[in-house]
Amino acid sequence: CYLWSPEAEGSGIPQMKAVMSGFYDKLKPALSVWTLAAKCLGLLCAIGGGLPVGWEGPNVHIACIIAHHLSRLPVFRLLRRDRSLRLQIMVCACSVGLASSFGTPIGGVMYALETTGTFYLVPTYWKSYMATLTGAFLYELLYKTPLVEGFANTQFNVSSYTHPQLGAFVVLGVLAGLAGAAFVAC
Repeated sequence: CYLWSPEAEGSGIPQMKAVMSGFYDKLKPALSVWTLAAKCLGLLCAIGGGLPVGWEGPNVHIACIIAHHLSRLPVFRLLRRDRSLRLQIMVCACSVGLASSFGTPIGGVMYALETTGTFYLVPTYWKSYMATLTGAFLYELLYKTPLVEGFANTQFNVSSYTHPQLGAFVVLGVLAGLAGAAFVAC
């Protein structure tokens, strides 16, 4: 993923702090589609592989990238032209990224207040709060569906595996470990 976009490395929160501090134009590569793809794939592989990574920071970065590209649509042209509104969109995206991670709208807004330490426009508070309420609502809606519950409650019976299957799992684990060691060494 680093080869696709070096800006995808790390949590993405420092880049978003810099964007909201006024360096929007200098950090446009951190808001590219390649960064979004690399961040999503890297996060998916890291969490799916069982690595102890936090997904809140990447969610904030992903939300900001999506907001950046949605603001490029012709419908939002007037919002994009105004620098103040563009930064407010980024602040709302940061709030939604954190609120949708935890399902906490007020926590997301407080996080946005902390992130934008240099300034925070009061009208942005209410916009962020409404955006985070929507994000928390969608979080609850999506994570209470039977599809997600089906994945979360899946249990395997250990006695259902045969000895050749367990041997194949060990060989696969060793090969994956060697591939990971080779990847780290390169």
